[in-house]
Amino acid sequence: MKRTPLLLLAALLALAPRAAHADGAVDDPLTNDPNGNPCFAVDDVAAQMDFGEPNSAFARQPNCPSLCKKAGAVCQRYVKRAASCRTAFARDAATFKIKKLCDGLTGADLRTCQAPFQTERDTAISGAGGIDELESGELSKCGDQVTSCTAQCGDPNAPAPRGELGTAFSGLPCADPNDAAQTFDFSGTLIGVTNCTHLCVQAFNVCRRSALDAASCQLSLVNDWIGFDSQVDCAGLKGSELSDCRNGWSEDERSWRQAIINERAGVLGSGGACASTAQKCLNCSGQ
Repeated sequence: MKRTPLLLLAALLALAPRAAHADGAVDDPLTNDPNGNPCFAVDDVAAQMDFGEPNSAFARQPNCPSLCKKAGAVCQRYVKRAASCRTAFARDAATFKIKKLCDGLTGADLRTCQAPFQTERDTAISGAGGIDELESGELSKCGDQVTSCTAQCGDPNAPAPRGELGTAFSGLPCADPNDAAQTFDFSGTLIGVTNCTHLCVQAFNVCRRSALDAASCQLSLVNDWIGFDSQVDCAGLKGSELSDCRNGWSEDERSWRQAIINERAGVLGSGGACASTAQKCLNCSGQ
């Protein structure tokens, strides 16, 4: 078969209809949605932690300053985790856009085609309002909560902490594994692309990695959440009461971890979203 001249191919690609929205954004071949993202929002992490809010549950703890500082470090860890996930996905999104929309091009034509997607990636990561900027702002918010939390330590008017739940968290600063996997929709976006079956496998790996990262984040959260709450809930207890309190929290931890592990297994199994989408994608060369 005679190859289409590169300049003509470039012109055809420029004129060919692309999946796009009213704002002109090209759909991501991985998600088929320019707004699709399997990662937790960087600028929403600190809001999921309320340890520095008025009436801090740490205020009456003898090690209150230490707990505030530790909670701040945990807050920053989840901010960095969300930023890392978003950065990796921005790079993956650009890579797949280039592989799909610049397919068949070489040399100067390829570089010209790649440029806007590389710029889009770099802007998303380090541009104004990008991931790096959001990360910096959110890390500062974690620090502000440490200051607010510490200022309340030893307050005689602070509420009794016994029985408080969610001492450091008001929500989950992690994506859900199933939601992360279902963000991906590459079942028909790679049809006709050179080496499309290989790209389907690569897309499956990105989907799987995203689901694994979400599950790993949640498993880490179990340890942090239970660690803070158990210290507050069991504070001041002794003997059998302390033992019962700790055992109760240990059982909660085991149950919560097992639920996440079970969800992860289902998501990553043959019937999970990543595998199902990949199986449909692998038909790309025959359509």
